[in-house]
Amino acid sequence: TESQFELYRLGLHDFVDVSLADTVPPEDGSGAAINVQVSEAPLQRVRVGGGGGTFDCLRTLTTWSVGNFLGGGRVLDVSARLSKIGATQIPACESDDRGSGRDDLNYSLTSSLRFPYIFSSRTSATLTFVGERRSEFNAYVRTSFGGSASLTRHTSLNIPITLSYSLSSGNTRADAATSCAILNVCRPEDFNRLQQTRVQSTFGLTV
Repeated sequence: TESQFELYRLGLHDFVDVSLADTVPPEDGSGAAINVQVSEAPLQRVRVGGGGGTFDCLRTLTTWSVGNFLGGGRVLDVSARLSKIGATQIPACESDDRGSGRDDLNYSLTSSLRFPYIFSSRTSATLTFVGERRSEFNAYVRTSFGGSASLTRHTSLNIPITLSYSLSSGNTRADAATSCAILNVCRPEDFNRLQQTRVQSTFGLTV
């Protein structure tokens, strides 16, 4: 069962079965014959989606996954998201009267590389890089770039423990009234700091 679980966790197979070849073990006690049956999954997957909304206007999402990237069972995921496409040209989409770039194109570009085994078969790692620009209607514009690294340990109780660290640089732009009413940032010194590009560093522990 453990071997079956580890093979599934590689993400390279759609089906895995590990079973005894014979119900009766050899008389000499030399061990038992094992049958391992696998059905390989496609090594590359592409997903494309699109939609529309009043505030985000036209939006699209594309993801590309590559299994066994550079060997070793590594998985590479790349995704791109765009929204507010045609926000100022399509009448059905709400326009942000106060401007400040909140009608401009929003984007999110993410790439991650997952290592299924680090140090042992029960430990995996993921490296992620993200760049994004997102805006909230009549509220703010947030731009940031950064990355993160995480290490996950699968315990004997099948409870994963993840230690992560992320580092990003970005800023949030909003007018003073919106900043106070929505973001609860009202003091001038705090508002000025919000507009500046600042670095955020975060450690996380998840069970």
